Amino acid sequence: MELRVLLSLLLSALAADAAPAQTCPGYGSTPVPAAWTAAPIALGCPGAPSWPAWHLATPRHRAPTPHRPGYRPGVARTKGALLVPYACTGLLFAPITLLRVRVMGYVVDLAEHPCR
Repeated sequence: MELRVLLSLLLSALAADAAPAQTCPGYGSTPVPAAWTAAPIALGCPGAPSWPAWHLATPRHRAPTPHRPGYRPGVARTKGALLVPYACTGLLFAPITLLRVRVMGYVVDLAEHPCR
């Protein structure tokens, strides 16, 4: 009985060495810096006529992308992008006010690991 167990362990170890090597997909991520993007349209307040209607804050992340060989994708996580809309107040000393800050969409943060 013990000999049978030892032989099965030995054969399974040999079979693992004989298995074909897994290929590396060459897929990883590219670092993308944080961005503060203004709206393409102006709010049009009398005190600040060119102020944008909103700003979109995109966090720093690692964007999924085909990559150089030798890397495989890791665990992907989402990070929220913040939308900051503005409104006119009508005041001379503070013509614009922030309405609210809300999560509006997500970006994918994908880690990459070297293949072995």
